[in-house]
Amino acid sequence: MVKYLLTGVTGRLGSHVLKHFLRLVPPSDIAVVVRDPSKLSS
Repeated sequence: MVKYLLTGVTGRLGSHVLKHFLRLVPPSDIAVVVRDPSKLSS
């Protein structure tokens, strides 16, 4: 089983990449890393 680690998901490009991944991959297979957790949105 493949797992994906995405970085920079609070930025413009990273948020689009995450949305695309969520259409293709189950959320349980995706992990994200952020510098500033306060920038995360639901």
